[in-house]
Amino acid sequence: MLQRERAALSKRDRGHKGSSRRPKQDSTVCERVGSPRVKLLYDIYHMQIMEGDVIRTIRENIRWIGHFHTAGNPGRNEIDQSQELNYSAICRAIAETGYKLYIGHEFRPKSDPIEALRRAFEICDQ
Repeated sequence: MLQRERAALSKRDRGHKGSSRRPKQDSTVCERVGSPRVKLLYDIYHMQIMEGDVIRTIRENIRWIGHFHTAGNPGRNEIDQSQELNYSAICRAIAETGYKLYIGHEFRPKSDPIEALRRAFEICDQ
């Protein structure tokens, strides 16, 4: 018998090469398990590459998301004005859903990592 309420389960699907998973597929798994402990890691960088339409898919799946990862696209570098994702708008959309869990910055800074992280906080806080 599955002891689902005792286990802290995590589904990590980053959309690596060969992955065919999409938010709808993953949210269906969460819905079928039916436990508030089963959440998705939504890697914004990979979702932009795999599917795009990031804000819409976040809004549609927010109840299943337990953690976000950020990174600039292209390059998985720091989040700034040189890449295609508008993290100020994305983070505002996340905040508007009432989300209170985790956002992790998972990028490779091109220069000073502390300064890149400080700037990421500023961008996400706008």
